[in-house]
Amino acid sequence: MADCVREANQAEAGERGIGMAEKVAKENTQKELIKARFWNQGNASLAIIAYITKEVDWAAYIGCDDSLREEDTLRYAAKWGCKLSEKDARYFFPDIELPYRQ
Repeated sequence: MADCVREANQAEAGERGIGMAEKVAKENTQKELIKARFWNQGNASLAIIAYITKEVDWAAYIGCDDSLREEDTLRYAAKWGCKLSEKDARYFFPDIELPYRQ
């Protein structure tokens, strides 16, 4: 993947400055943010996030906005992003072994 791709998991969240995205995910108590990827080019930012329903299934969402802040873009993707197909989601998060939420 390109150098501009930043992958974060919960253990690295504080180091990567994505605490806001974690707070967004925790607003819904049945879901938990487990991974996020972020790209920024010019005046546009793109984020892909993976949500997991604890020990049940998971889904990934993609969203972009004009914010230059990673936290804002992750928050936007968490709240308003489009759901990825299972094939695309597994490309970005191949280590998640749970069934994909249809």
